[in-house]
Amino acid sequence: MEVYQKDGDWRKAADLLTPLIDEDPANVDFQRQQGYLYLRAGDAEKARAAFKHLVELDPRDTRAEFYLAESLNDLNQFEEADRVYHRLLEKTPDDPDLLASLGLSQIGERKWNEARQSFQLVLGNTQAPDNLTALARTQIAYISLQKGQFTEAVEYAKPAMVFRDKPNGQAINIAVDALKKEKKYADAVSLLSPLASKYPADPTISARYVEMLMRAGDREKAQQLATSQAKLGPKNSVAIAEAYAQNDQFPEAITLLKGALQANASDVDLQFELATAYERSGEGAGAEKMFLEILKAHPDHTATPRRRHAQSCRQSGAAKRGLRRLARLGLFPPGQARSRREVPHRRDASASQRRHRP
Repeated sequence: MEVYQKDGDWRKAADLLTPLIDEDPANVDFQRQQGYLYLRAGDAEKARAAFKHLVELDPRDTRAEFYLAESLNDLNQFEEADRVYHRLLEKTPDDPDLLASLGLSQIGERKWNEARQSFQLVLGNTQAPDNLTALARTQIAYISLQKGQFTEAVEYAKPAMVFRDKPNGQAINIAVDALKKEKKYADAVSLLSPLASKYPADPTISARYVEMLMRAGDREKAQQLATSQAKLGPKNSVAIAEAYAQNDQFPEAITLLKGALQANASDVDLQFELATAYERSGEGAGAEKMFLEILKAHPDHTATPRRRHAQSCRQSGAAKRGLRRLARLGLFPPGQARSRREVPHRRDASASQRRHRP
């Protein structure tokens, strides 16, 4: 099990506990650990079932109750999660973990003022660990962005853009998007320049830097950076292609992705992004053909049928209904106002990827 955990294969680690639980059904430690591993694996349904059972066995098991709320949170069952968090906060009102998790749940419900209050309480807690203060700053910045308070969004995001000497992509995107909303492209370039120098291979930073350079009018430098980034591999190529797409430069995005595919012909993510670029540029027939080819070669590539579904909805005149269905699932087709980086980054800080230990 330790090998699976080390490799991040949380589901296999969780499944290994099943025969142990069958042999010793009274061992709540095994059940709690399995629930936690399912949570890390992204299987919130199984995690919820496990922790709900533990809470039923012992209503005083606050640790299981906390993870039950986290599971509900990951399932977007925010109201029920809120009730559990509030119940726990009645016992420990200053617990920064609880406050942070409650804040994330409130963001999921778009309760901006309540969420901000929860995260402000985290920031005001001198005992809160640095990862939670960084999370709180990032989420307050996100709330400010959603409310159109762009200056405040930048102010909160900037101190959180680097955490433990690693880029915090969400905070960076929030700050850049806030400046972009105000058309302060030169300011965005100044913000990103030192980050691009310190983290030259980071795809998020490089892509936003290229995008802002183009918007600021420095297309020559943007082109040079885009060319160098494309040489760093598929992930960077996809990011730079998105930077072009954000500026409606779809021919450039397509050319870059085609070049990257020459060196990585079987890379499904490059294929998928190229098909997406075709679709966003209005070349529906080419996108349709490519999506079907990807799906045939990679039937487990679940993103493809989602995009195909979105495309068919638009072509059939059922766009609004289709988009509402996709929105409920958290899936937004390309070319919509909300790009991948503009959708709330709850998963970046969700129960399955955060700091908790069973």
